[in-house]
Amino acid sequence: MTNLVVASCLYPAWRTSRVQWEPDVAQLIRLFKERSRPIICFAWHAYELNSFCAFRDLPRDLVPLAIGHDGPLSRALHQSAAWYGFPVWAYRRRSPIPPKTQIIDLLKAERPIIGIFVDSGGPDGEVRRGFLEVARAAEALLVPLAWHARPVVPLRLSGRRYCLPAPFSRITAYHGQPIDGVTATRDNCRDALLALERRT
Repeated sequence: MTNLVVASCLYPAWRTSRVQWEPDVAQLIRLFKERSRPIICFAWHAYELNSFCAFRDLPRDLVPLAIGHDGPLSRALHQSAAWYGFPVWAYRRRSPIPPKTQIIDLLKAERPIIGIFVDSGGPDGEVRRGFLEVARAAEALLVPLAWHARPVVPLRLSGRRYCLPAPFSRITAYHGQPIDGVTATRDNCRDALLALERRT
């Protein structure tokens, strides 16, 4: 039911929004196609719903893999993401293999493009340490992203901030310069996202 509610709320914007990428999305597509390392696209979780619309027109094989867990809160979004074209992969929280190791193994084995919201499960606007541990171990390339919709409906659920794009909204999607995940710091990643924020 939660997946259906989320998908229904988003559908009018998904059908009617106009998306513009800065720089041009062709640069991002080229980076994705020519990758020799895993790529982790990262953003603030508040813009998660905007991302559903932003990736609408990308080739299906280049849409980032949505990473979640097998708990009910994460499952409440999995199917709605799949309906909107995102492949979904869930790590197991109760497993002899730690979640970070499960994600690292996935990145090393398949060199995929994955999407992670770096402040999910923590304070808004703070990069979690586990994100960098995964990036270093998998030698991933990190791509900062931000998606801003106008007009937008601001939401606050369980103390967390979300943005729901309104029907006929204009979504500007920003991507920054890739960062080497082997040497990246939390400040590097946070500064990259804040730089995209300032461009709006």
